Amino acid sequence: MSNTLRIVSLMLLAFTIQSVSTQTCKKTADVVLAVDISFSITTGNFHDYVLPFLQSVVAEFDIGPNESQVQVGAVTFSDKVRLAFRLSDHRDEDSLLRAVGDIYYAGGETYTDAALKYVRDNMFTWANGGRDDAERIVIVLTDGRSFSRPRTVAQAEACRHQGIVLFAVGVGSADVRELEEIGNAPADEHVFYVTDFNALDSIRASLTDNACGGDKSDPVLNDDRSSFTPCQGSAADVIFVIDQSSSIGARRFYADVIPFLQSVISDLDIGPDDTQVHVGAVLFGTTATAPFFLGDHRFKDDLLRAVSDIRYAGGGTNLHQALKLVNDAMFRLENGARTDASKIVVLLTDGRANNRVQAVQQARAARENGVQIFALGV
Repeated sequence: MSNTLRIVSLMLLAFTIQSVSTQTCKKTADVVLAVDISFSITTGNFHDYVLPFLQSVVAEFDIGPNESQVQVGAVTFSDKVRLAFRLSDHRDEDSLLRAVGDIYYAGGETYTDAALKYVRDNMFTWANGGRDDAERIVIVLTDGRSFSRPRTVAQAEACRHQGIVLFAVGVGSADVRELEEIGNAPADEHVFYVTDFNALDSIRASLTDNACGGDKSDPVLNDDRSSFTPCQGSAADVIFVIDQSSSIGARRFYADVIPFLQSVISDLDIGPDDTQVHVGAVLFGTTATAPFFLGDHRFKDDLLRAVSDIRYAGGGTNLHQALKLVNDAMFRLENGARTDASKIVVLLTDGRANNRVQAVQQARAARENGVQIFALGV
């Protein structure tokens, strides 16, 4: 049995991840982004916060033209409405993410009504890639009051009459009451507001969950250990990447996560020989740290004590920082890595990455360097 298959059978991993995501939206939907590019946004906020936020939202969807897949189009609005790209223009995730990143900022006033009318009249047509069997969704992102609130509300109602589901995302000086008139009811599922652009990512999970309507795939941690057998005669360098964000909580971290890691390690053939398994660890919350490297604990008892000494920190879910630490340091020779050992990362997490775009990039870089990534979702 190959090194990888030994590790996989040992841990009963649910699936191999091809991109870093604990959940993916799988539904037949045509989604249009209506993006405010007026002066009040400012070019700095637009490029530093708005575009990365939109990319992270798009990255939650299973992009493609087929059944149970999502197509995405985009328009921008200020003094006039501009077509960024049609539903049919980008039918794979990489192309779509690049297109979102290339959306142009222009400045001007905030003619939200014109954007809604343009979307209603043009974006969901067959010629522009609209599908008869797809749910039609519009996500409006704005940071200010529209030039004409009555016209904006009227256009939102016209969209709803055509079966379009509207989500409204407001930032800063956006009119919350107007946002509630734009978004579908109930407001707590379709209207989102943050005071600052740097807080946009805090609403991403709720926005995509509600836009997806529950049609998400979830990895499941299989804790049935009845068929576990120690992994022997197989050189492997294994890095456990451990989520210690606030959503896990200290009690579950110490009661479930640490004992699970110790139990798995107990079944591994840990030792200093070239045919044995070496283990390192990365913790991530708001920041990423390495409590120990591959070369630090070559004997099982020492390694188990090191795991028991891991302390919970809480914070966000900055998986991209953890994967960057893996790429930059964890498989370096000076940190105990071996040239002839399989390089394996086991990700244990209960949430989605705060910046999925960067997490995917880091995961791709790891795979290009021969690292195999497995995920355990809890």
